[in-house]
Amino acid sequence: MDPILVGMLRTVIGYSVCGSVVAFVIRWWNRTQPGPPPDQAAAVGALIGAGLGAVVAVFGSMLDRVP
Repeated sequence: MDPILVGMLRTVIGYSVCGSVVAFVIRWWNRTQPGPPPDQAAAVGALIGAGLGAVVAVFGSMLDRVP
């Protein structure tokens, strides 16, 4: 595979994992409040993190900053 594409995928996956962990921790911290279960919050966090990671990866590839 192309090394630039692998770097972009690594960026997207890394942001997705971080978003999932942050959303899970925030939801677990506020578990006494009404809201979605922690697993659903983690899934939404992963989607938001992946979207942000895709933006970072695309702009990073245009600036030749993707490892």
